[in-house]
Amino acid sequence: MNGAQLHLVLNHVPVLGALGAALLLLWALLAGSRDLARAGFAGLLVVALFSAGAYFSGEEAEEVVEDYPAVQEQVIEAHEEAAELAFILGLFAAVPGLAGLWLERSHLAPRRVHLFLGLGFALLVFGDMAYTAHLGGLIRHPELENALSAPDRAGADSRAIEHDDD
Repeated sequence: MNGAQLHLVLNHVPVLGALGAALLLLWALLAGSRDLARAGFAGLLVVALFSAGAYFSGEEAEEVVEDYPAVQEQVIEAHEEAAELAFILGLFAAVPGLAGLWLERSHLAPRRVHLFLGLGFALLVFGDMAYTAHLGGLIRHPELENALSAPDRAGADSRAIEHDDD
């Protein structure tokens, strides 16, 4: 398994894990279930763990693909910049995860408060992870491009097409 394969395996877990944690916490809120709440908070711990793996495998993945035809450095750079914030948010997912597990066990705080905070944080992490994953997908999947996600590359492609018509 090379660095790119490892990165692809690891980077799906924090994206889907954050979504799964959010859904579990929402379900816990609606059903009033402590078990679902614990599962959601534990999911945030999994997100934190795999965020580190995805982030630190990124450099090896870059080394594998950077010289491939049609891979553009600015697309890799955009993904790297987004990955830094995703990594930080992913690591911070451990805070509401641990706090939520502790509060669920200790009964010291009103239940809905930490569930809402955990849910909000899980949704924030999911949104940022999904955006970062989208930018990563653009490295080798130009069919994912749109005007909002890759204006430099899309603009360059459209200028090349315009000149072909002349």
